[in-house]
Amino acid sequence: MQTDGYNVYDDFESMEGITIYGCWTHARRKFVESLDEDNVKATQALMYINKLYHVENTNKELQLCHDEIKTRRQKESYPIIREFEKWLEDTWNKALRTSRDVVYMTFIIFYINVIMLQILIVVLLVLKILNGIY
Repeated sequence: MQTDGYNVYDDFESMEGITIYGCWTHARRKFVESLDEDNVKATQALMYINKLYHVENTNKELQLCHDEIKTRRQKESYPIIREFEKWLEDTWNKALRTSRDVVYMTFIIFYINVIMLQILIVVLLVLKILNGIY
């Protein structure tokens, strides 16, 4: 289930078979809101998110099929997300824990880790199926 992070969805996180995903639009908005507090960090975060938007906009412009979009996301978006995650962790480790940016960075790091865990689970299941375990 993709949500905007509103706490009304918290109850779903503990439900069997439901995975909560964040939304780049809402994550982006939080960094826009923090531009006045720390323009440098917020702008850097927005640059990463804008790179992801660029990939998606190009996918739409090229009118790609689902498999082509998946391939482009794996090739282009995944490295951006990993780079953004590293930047978030490095910046978070150096920042004051009270700044608004740090709160947003923590939120995004959590969701990136959830996404990576889901990818790992799918890969393991595919490997089990290919090896005849299931």
